[in-house]
Amino acid sequence: MHRVHHFGASAAAIAACRDASIPDGDVLIVPHECAAAVALADPFAVTDDVGEFREIAVEDYLAIIEHTGLAHDVIGRAVDEALRYNMAVAPQFMAFATPRSKLSACEQASTFTIDEILLVSEAINFRVRSFQRLIENSPENHAAMPVWRNAMRQLEEAQGKLLSSTL
Repeated sequence: MHRVHHFGASAAAIAACRDASIPDGDVLIVPHECAAAVALADPFAVTDDVGEFREIAVEDYLAIIEHTGLAHDVIGRAVDEALRYNMAVAPQFMAFATPRSKLSACEQASTFTIDEILLVSEAINFRVRSFQRLIENSPENHAAMPVWRNAMRQLEEAQGKLLSSTL
């Protein structure tokens, strides 16, 4: 598992990499220099602003992988962190970025297993039975009677929608 290390200066990050206190492939972030890099004995920047990190002039995706000897996901983690901090990623590294979803949180749909749907349906049945017992054991003019009946109706409608959407 990779880690993200934050530094006040790229020179300090380079020194930490050379002291072997940071594993190869970890991500180095230097916010004040707008620089992000991949940790190696001689770390290289993935951002336009390189600080004191090594700059890679190779521009082809496969050539970068060959040149660095790293897997694409290692470089991609540094690129993703740079983007997360709104740093300008060097154009040759943009191909390593993880695609982001274009959907808002409201537009994303959740999926449920049939077991989860049946469990929710059974919970609805239990609650409806509870309301039925309350109605049966209370006088007809009880103040909460309309609320209980309305709650039962809403629960049964929700259960119907839930079960019909899974068919």
